[in-house]
Amino acid sequence: MRGQRPAPAPLGSRMSVAMNKKFGGGKLPTGTPSLAWSSVVVVASLLAGASVVHNLYKPDLSLPPVDGVDVKKE
Repeated sequence: MRGQRPAPAPLGSRMSVAMNKKFGGGKLPTGTPSLAWSSVVVVASLLAGASVVHNLYKPDLSLPPVDGVDVKKE
């Protein structure tokens, strides 16, 4: 039968074990962090960055006085 691939080796065979050892196939996955921890890390890093910037530059965040508003007290 030309053009057909050979059937995969059964799980317990030597070929299957050898193929699993190649290219890190025997390593267990490390897993990914949860969405909650990722969100906590993102928020903490943003707050830390803002803290550093505001300590270095000390921007003036005061609002200017409002001019030209006629407010009559009764």
